[in-house]
Amino acid sequence: MRIVVSALWYPCAIAVYFLDAFRETGHKVVTVGPEFGTWIPWKGGMHLPEKYAIKPDIVAPQDGWNMSDADLAVRERFGRPDLWVQIDAGYYLPIQPKAPWYDRATYPIAVIATDPHVLNYSKQRVEADFLFNMQDIYCEPGDIWLPYAYSARHHYPVEAEIEYDAMLIGLQYASRCAVMGALAEKGYRTYLETGPVFDQARDLYAKTKVILNWSSKLDTVARVWEAMAFRKCLVTNRTPGLTPMFKEGEHYLGFGTIAEALEKIEWALAHDEEREKIAHAGRQEVTTKGHSYDDRVEFILGRVGPDA
Repeated sequence: MRIVVSALWYPCAIAVYFLDAFRETGHKVVTVGPEFGTWIPWKGGMHLPEKYAIKPDIVAPQDGWNMSDADLAVRERFGRPDLWVQIDAGYYLPIQPKAPWYDRATYPIAVIATDPHVLNYSKQRVEADFLFNMQDIYCEPGDIWLPYAYSARHHYPVEAEIEYDAMLIGLQYASRCAVMGALAEKGYRTYLETGPVFDQARDLYAKTKVILNWSSKLDTVARVWEAMAFRKCLVTNRTPGLTPMFKEGEHYLGFGTIAEALEKIEWALAHDEEREKIAHAGRQEVTTKGHSYDDRVEFILGRVGPDA
């Protein structure tokens, strides 16, 4: 099967994990989308190491293209697709189902809505054959819930000397800064930065006792799965998406306020045995209960593939 994957090809994005998993299936995978080299838009724009840069098979403009343009470019170089997956984090190729090219194509088009807490996917819901929504709280009728996941190739524990008590790698929202600032004032060793990815992030997280997470809009973010896969004690704000998959107190420690976040982190730091038990239970849960990107791709193909 020839699978086309279109996305914004930043050197670090959810699309990278999906791409790895689609390639692992053994199918022919063709990538389409804008190329950014080492640049990502976080914090007004920053560059990552050259080794993370991705060059798509077909470099597309950031806007102005639709599926007719992209389909023609793919057919000219690789032949007719069997499945097209748009990993939509702000890049969408309008499908126009009534266009002549689509009548000839006859392959399914699936959209993976990676950011429904900040992006409007109403047009995609009308045009695509399938819309996989990665946030259950933002699912609408007809959406297929596809939770975030961990990457078996990137998110796994490594041994390192502990240097930090609490850590969060990601955007520095006010709530996150408030918790980390309060911990630092109490003398705890903290790390809150934006930028480290893949092996850099893995090596850093190995040096902490606790991973903090605080999602911005009650969305259950990818860091939840990643922290558990790293075999670290996760302290996270409670979100609706956590309850169907994980148990508070067993797989993670939950909170609802800054005060409760501090309480849970300090408890975890004071109870080494219990903290490690939660860390091990979290990793066991995500790695044995179908929470990898490989599992997510298998689910997608089960719904939209030729044998679905």
